[in-house]
Amino acid sequence: MCYKLGKAASDNSRNPEKSFLVSAYKNGVPVFIPAISDSSIGLNMLPLIFEDVKIFPNVMLDIAESTAILWKSKLSGGIELGGGVPKNFFQQTGPALYQILKLKDGGHDYVIQITDARPDTGGLSGATIQEGKSWGKIKTSHKNNVIVYGDSSICFPIISHMSCQNAKNAPLRDYIQRKVNGWSK
Repeated sequence: MCYKLGKAASDNSRNPEKSFLVSAYKNGVPVFIPAISDSSIGLNMLPLIFEDVKIFPNVMLDIAESTAILWKSKLSGGIELGGGVPKNFFQQTGPALYQILKLKDGGHDYVIQITDARPDTGGLSGATIQEGKSWGKIKTSHKNNVIVYGDSSICFPIISHMSCQNAKNAPLRDYIQRKVNGWSK
């Protein structure tokens, strides 16, 4: 669904170069929205029921795709924007592989989570990233994992911009600037 949204925004938006989903679409980066029914996108899909639309996004395919990415990866990681559902959706691929499908031990190598949730309120599904090691969601409990406590709608753009700025002096600067379509300007 995010791929199709990125394509539609690329084709129809006045400023597609400013869109995260357009950049993800153009670069083949998967983006998942695990709680689609609990979002404005889900609400805007409601009229489709009355228009007799028969095909809706299959969220089980998102689970299969995200699990396949981990299964095929020598190294894996991701950025989680939010607590509870986004955290669990991304990290559940480890247990899906070894507990459910019996294919591969492990979990993700790298995790960056940007959230305003706290474990004591249940917003992080009761646990920090480090606790995910005990479930096989991540490979190590401390190395290569970062939690940024803050509003992801503010922190993610700042971190993305900073990353692009830091890449200006790196050998991949020109490649990144082409791929990110001017975010570093």
